[in-house]
Amino acid sequence: MSMKKCLAICAVLFLVASVFGTVIGTGVSVEDESLSGGSIAEEDAVEIEDWHDLDAVRDDLDGDYILMNDLDEDTDGYDELVDTEDGWEPIGYDDNEFTGTFDGDEHEIRDLYIDHPNTNYIGLFGYIDDGEVRNIGVVNADVSGYWYVGGVVGVNSGTVENTRMLQEM
Repeated sequence: MSMKKCLAICAVLFLVASVFGTVIGTGVSVEDESLSGGSIAEEDAVEIEDWHDLDAVRDDLDGDYILMNDLDEDTDGYDELVDTEDGWEPIGYDDNEFTGTFDGDEHEIRDLYIDHPNTNYIGLFGYIDDGEVRNIGVVNADVSGYWYVGGVVGVNSGTVENTRMLQEM
């Protein structure tokens, strides 16, 4: 085998090894990012277990929160905070927006009631600005407002992902 041929084969093997190593390295890097990409570590987040905990989010609009279970009409705090004449008071509004992180952890907010027909920025979250809300379902919601009305959020200037609205029959 000639020296030229040997160098060419070595160069090809080197390139293949480099590309293979890069692909393996990138794969590990991407996998690592997906495990932590935007997720809040549970130990760093305030745990939301009932309607009172959810209501307290408005006291620290830039905090990190994680929903630990579904919330519905049978969950503590529903009668005082949701089943009222006007219903739920949205989290965040114009000039006092939600800027934190809320991870629903694939749980649902059920039986949400909001009746603010003359008010803007109406939803579970009224106004999100640079905040994040994800992995949450809102089921059987009865929501009314004036402008910027939604089940999960009225106005979003942040990130809302993997959320869903469902009306069961």
